[in-house]
Parts: sequence; C-alpha cells; structure tokens
Amino acid sequence: MAKAFLYGNGGGAGLNFKLKAYATEAALLADSPADGTFGVVTATEISGYAFVAATSEITSPATGMVAITEGTASPASYNALKKNMLNVYPTACYQYSGSSWLAKTCYVRIAGAWASLRNWLYNNGVNNDALIGGWTNQSKGTFTKNADNMFLYGANDAGASIVHGTALDLTTASVLKVKFSNTYTYSSSNCYCRMLVNSTQISGQAAYSTGAAYVNIADKTANTDAVASLNVSALTGTYYVHFGIAASTGNTMSVYIKELWTE
Repeated sequence: MAKAFLYGNGGGAGLNFKLKAYATEAALLADSPADGTFGVVTATEISGYAFVAATSEITSPATGMVAITEGTASPASYNALKKNMLNVYPTACYQYSGSSWLAKTCYVRIAGAWASLRNWLYNNGVNNDALIGGWTNQSKGTFTKNADNMFLYGANDAGASIVHGTALDLTTASVLKVKFSNTYTYSSSNCYCRMLVNSTQISGQAAYSTGAAYVNIADKTANTDAVASLNVSALTGTYYVHFGIAASTGNTMSVYIKELWTE
C-alpha cells in the first residue's frame, strides 16, 4: 500500500482533515467536530504537522509541530482527500517540545465517532509490521494468529513464547500496555503468562526470563479484556517485546492477545 506524506499547518483546500488541540482527553471525547479531525491532547500550540513514516525524517522541526506516523495498516485509517482517494494509515502521534519528540494522546474523527490513535503495535488482528515486524513462536507451545487476536497456549512444560522481528525504540515511551483475555487449569503454582522486554530476542521460553523489564499479566485467574501495564520509563534504545506462558505438569493456560501499545 502507498503511504501519504503530507505537510502543512492544520488543513487546506481539498484535504479531508485538520488538527485540533484539546486540554484533556475528556474534553476531546466530549467534542463532535467534522470527520477527518485529528484531536491531540496537548497544552502546547500546534505550529504545523507532517505525516511521515518516522519523526527522524523531519529536519529542524519547529516547537509545537505535530508528527503523525504512518504504516501500511491502522484501525484509524481513512481517506484524506475531499475528492479522489488518498488513504492514510496513521499509527502514532508526536509533538516536538523544542528538544525532543513527545508521544501524545490522539484520536481521529471517522464516521461521526472518535477512533483512538494510540501508539499501536498490535490491534485486534492488525499488526504494525512496519514498526515491529511479524511475530514468531520461540518455544514448544501453540501460537495462532487469528482474525482479531494472537492466541497462545501452554500445557505440561510446553508453553508458547512469542517475539516480534524488528526491535522497537522505547526511548520516548513510559509504559507498555496489553489488552488480553485468558483461561487456565492448574495443579501447582507454576502457571502464568509473562510480558517482558529485552534488548535481544530471547531464544526458547521467555516466561522464565526477567529481561530488561517484565510483568506477569495473567496467573491463576481468568480474565476477560483485562489491561496490564509494564513500566518502561527507565529504558532507552531498542527492545523486543516477548510473551511467554509457563505451564508446568498438570497446568494449562490459554491467552488471547488483543491489543498492544505504548504510551
């Protein structure tokens, strides 16, 4: 799919979008602007915008400039032109502080409703391949890519362990979040699913590693559409996100990864 690279000061003739700043997320969600509006939660005036593959493509940005990064798929994709067709696949929103790019909460108005433009890595079947590459299983358990989730299963010392193919820069991120559901059966304490980040890909079962940072997102509790968070604010540079299931003899666990993003 082709990408659109657009620059400007918030709108223009023939363009089906504009940028609007909001003081709070609540104020943004309460508003009902025209379709194509990008709502950015910021206290800094928006001085201009750019649609790019990465913020590094922008040389000498002005303070307040907003960068909307694009991929080849997005849960907030839409047509950016009033006439003809120019599909835009926004994946994240950043604003230049004067010294660095800061991630911003952002939504896009589509068909009369707000669509969240989080820093998506994975969203209900849509993977950000351009940013993190594809996911592979590093262990013995079951890993299935479904239409709207990634399914991991582990039983009797054979737990799935997945990792993506392209390292992710976490320098500007504060937290890594995942939305998931899970079921389980167990006969001992060793039954959980771990989310961790590491500077290199972990070969084999990631569930038994701590990496650079980790959190156990599920254990002997069933969850439906739960959200777990991993603090990555102290990390700089690039890392790989792993999910691993530990399920010793007599234990089973099924985990459905539905959304994954950074803030």
